[in-house]
Amino acid sequence: RPLKESVERILSEANRVDDTLKLKASECQSARAAVSAMLRKRQGSLAVRDVASLGLPPEDFVETENLTTVLVAIPKHRTKEFGKAYEQWARFSFLDEEKGRSAHVCAAVPRSARDVAQDKEFVLTRVVVFRKMLDVFKGVAREKGFQVREYK
Repeated sequence: RPLKESVERILSEANRVDDTLKLKASECQSARAAVSAMLRKRQGSLAVRDVASLGLPPEDFVETENLTTVLVAIPKHRTKEFGKAYEQWARFSFLDEEKGRSAHVCAAVPRSARDVAQDKEFVLTRVVVFRKMLDVFKGVAREKGFQVREYK
């Protein structure tokens, strides 16, 4: 065989091996990322851990036509702040025609917050909110730096 042909064959084989190696390295990196995400969800803080794996009792959760339950991951150093303020979030007013004056309602049901789990960094608190105001409550909570988690 001529030298040129041999060199082309070797280069072609080297490129094929290089492509295969890159593909295998990419697959390995994807698998590592998936394992890392799974471990973080299982062993991570309450902010990222899978809520279903916590084994929370179903009687702590209210699901009706008008009410729903959300979980809020609160940094431990901010639990008092949350407890004092969550009932006032997302207040809205409406005209009570029977009484002839305006009335005020909050998204969260008063005194519905209850701690259901905690770890070194976070306290997971369940809050009952009006279903129609769920998105507003979530938005306000996120604005204030709290992580809202839904229990399904």
